[in-house]
Amino acid sequence: MMRAPLAAPSLLVVVLLAGCAELLPSQDTAGLPEYAATATTPAPASAKAVDAAAVDASVARADTLVRAVSPRTGDVRSSGRRLAAEAGGDAVDPGHTTLSGVCGRTLHSDEHRVARHRVRVLPEGATSKSYLGVEVVAYESETWARRALQEWRDAIGACELGKDVDVRGVPVRYYSAVQRRNGRLPVADNAVGTAVTGAEATGVRQLDYRILQRRGAVLSIVLATGEPTPSAADKAEARRLAKVLGTRLAQRHG
Repeated sequence: MMRAPLAAPSLLVVVLLAGCAELLPSQDTAGLPEYAATATTPAPASAKAVDAAAVDASVARADTLVRAVSPRTGDVRSSGRRLAAEAGGDAVDPGHTTLSGVCGRTLHSDEHRVARHRVRVLPEGATSKSYLGVEVVAYESETWARRALQEWRDAIGACELGKDVDVRGVPVRYYSAVQRRNGRLPVADNAVGTAVTGAEATGVRQLDYRILQRRGAVLSIVLATGEPTPSAADKAEARRLAKVLGTRLAQRHG
């Protein structure tokens, strides 16, 4: 989930909805392997050592793939729009999560990202009331990328409405949260989510509009959010960019 800058208190919710909770062990691995070492089971004497060079090369390939799918200057040239780097937009550590945080949930798949790139799309005369951002993430495997999107869908489906949930130590209230598949997007494994959140104490609400597409081990996320809703221009641009990124994903096999 994408994060807006902390320029205004009301936009803090954007950061939280982007997924910022500290990662915790998952109790349901859905048959997927756990990667944490166990102290009680020593490695066999013949175990093959990890090839650090091979690992570095694999991460480099994932980063190249992420960059190939991510927005380019020409993609947002119209209407005076431009790309701006997000602080920590390439980090995959627990402090820079992708989907964790939705409906107060910690998503185990965030621990299995290997490359990530996130940018903000700024229109001419940008305001602090509307935010448009794009994130592209590569996971350890296609299985983990598929799991990431399914975890997000499940979190939306089980979202507790009308009560505060804890997101990185801040109470956030969900008033609505829905997701659906869009058959007109270039990539079949997709979800379009809309959520209305806010802080009961202030009465401020915002709408979060998110388009996710997954092909192979790569997931693209386009987010438009604003108070009380994202601008019509940002929402239209989000849909257009989702088709641009989806087309690139559909043409790749990684």
